[in-house]
Amino acid sequence: MKKYDILIAKLYACCGNQEEFPCEPITIDTNKMSELLEGVFIEAGLLEVE
Repeated sequence: MKKYDILIAKLYACCGNQEEFPCEPITIDTNKMSELLEGVFIEAGLLEVE
């Protein structure tokens, strides 16, 4: 699996109600997604840890 495929899979895992879409809206765990993206940005050197 490519690096971006893994990231997309992890981002998709932050979403709930996937089985009910499109009948029900997808919910997003913003805290989980924020932590995931923060780690990715730090690893890529796009964000510095204070």
